[in-house]
Amino acid sequence: LFWHAGFARFIIPNTAQYVKREQQQRLSRVHVGKLMAPEPMVVVDGCATEHGAGTTPVLLAYGTGATNDPCATEHGRAPLQCCGFGLGLVGTAGLCTRMKNSWILLGAHESNLSWLDSLAVCFNVWSAMSLGVLLVRYRSFTRLGRDLATYEHTARLCIAPLVLAFLSSCVANFQYRVGLVCLHAGLVMQLQTMGRFFYLARLEGAIVEPLWFPPSVGVAVTPAAAISWEHDESSCNLWATQFAAGLLMTLVLLPLCIRNVFASRQVAANPSVFVLQAPAAFLSLIYLDMFVQCENLPKSKIGGYCLVMLTLVMWLCTIFCASLRRKDLARSPVHTWSALTFPSASTASVLCLWHSVLEPSTRVLGVIALVCGALTMAMVAVINTCFWLRLIGPTWLRSRPSASSNRTLLCDDGQVHVSRRPGTGDSADAPAPAVVATAAANAA
Repeated sequence: LFWHAGFARFIIPNTAQYVKREQQQRLSRVHVGKLMAPEPMVVVDGCATEHGAGTTPVLLAYGTGATNDPCATEHGRAPLQCCGFGLGLVGTAGLCTRMKNSWILLGAHESNLSWLDSLAVCFNVWSAMSLGVLLVRYRSFTRLGRDLATYEHTARLCIAPLVLAFLSSCVANFQYRVGLVCLHAGLVMQLQTMGRFFYLARLEGAIVEPLWFPPSVGVAVTPAAAISWEHDESSCNLWATQFAAGLLMTLVLLPLCIRNVFASRQVAANPSVFVLQAPAAFLSLIYLDMFVQCENLPKSKIGGYCLVMLTLVMWLCTIFCASLRRKDLARSPVHTWSALTFPSASTASVLCLWHSVLEPSTRVLGVIALVCGALTMAMVAVINTCFWLRLIGPTWLRSRPSASSNRTLLCDDGQVHVSRRPGTGDSADAPAPAVVATAAANAA
């Protein structure tokens, strides 16, 4: 009741006023840097997308504690991608457990695999740290209201309740009631942010893209997070209902998303394209876990095979779409690659469950699942390490690219981007004359 009251009273109202006031304050604090060539200057408030070869972007930060680091945000706050990194880490912790089951089926002794349990705990603790860093961003309801005023920020913020729900399984091993509180709190907050996301998407007329899946298919997070430690008859009935809700969301949104992603390369022209594989893998995990844990539910191996095949098909589609956007992916900064972590961990977990649940006697499949799982764990660890080094590491790791670099890192919110564009013609995203006049006045 307290969360509902706070959400309705302090967060939702006046978010448009927050954004308008923030934009006015930004214009008053713009500082124009020295350009290295007499090419036309474009001031873009937000993130740039592409720069020509040989040009040098100048990232101009403002406010207390701001830097030229692409991972830095306004007043040194952590980027919203911390939610994605936390979700990827907690998904990798689940991957460790499923790899252990596959390894046992291949003949390994359980006592020799205790290191996988320790590794899962480390990934869960790392995930909790990522979620804790996000609290630095929200020192007041005002900042949270600003994030919930935009469609993209709300979609990323929807991931935080999912992380909290997944961490409940780790907490329940030590304190069962506290784990239940985390699980239910994550579910309630996810439903609220999902409603807010759909409202903003309808208001802004946004098309369906992979960014839609965490808020929508995330409605099935509780069975994915709790079925391993809460699988009595009543719980399994509830898990089946939520699984059906997530499946319905996927059946409605996935065809539209595939059509939009294939129709235009400008849709999901960043690492968020990898989220395309997440819904099928996420639902496959839930179904196969229910197949093992919920004996009272009617289930069939055919449904498991269908979901596994759908997961593999979506993985191939994701690889194809990512190859079409390889130039955009090459320019993406490290903190945007959080979108790769959880989908990859989920797909690798599906391979392990395919072996341990559906085909326990197939050794070749078990070896393939373990190899894919090990590669995924290494990839997630490397991406998260790079992100943390860029976030809190030494200064030389957080410096901007050199003048000769043709690859441009995207800026995060809270920064002003000054770029040079070849040619003198006006572009569709050119700033308003008032913005250029303000920049010229400050330069003078």
